Amino acid sequence: MNANNTWQVEIASDVYNAGTNEDGETMEGLSFYLVAEAPNGRRFVHNSRFNSPSRGYLEGARTAVGTLLVRVLTAKVAGSWSGPVNNPAWQEVDPAYGSEAYAANWETYEANRKDL
Repeated sequence: MNANNTWQVEIASDVYNAGTNEDGETMEGLSFYLVAEAPNGRRFVHNSRFNSPSRGYLEGARTAVGTLLVRVLTAKVAGSWSGPVNNPAWQEVDPAYGSEAYAANWETYEANRKDL
């Protein structure tokens, strides 16, 4: 079995500050992106972000990230996806909380959270 087929790839989102409106109020937007997670909890995020700064852009952002997900999953099924490791389009982030990868270095991850 191709080791790259063991990665689970999903859509994730974060809330971000989308600036201020004409009344000076802060607007919150959603930023959609892909996350690839290995069975041991190691995680990578895709560099492409699809931002929805207001309601009128939400469906467009969801469609765009969904299209990217389909491309990755299609390549994964075909066996042509090289995976996220050593791929410039993907950046490693903290592993999934409680996972094997997290447990291997949990003190560092918890110290980093404390500093935030």
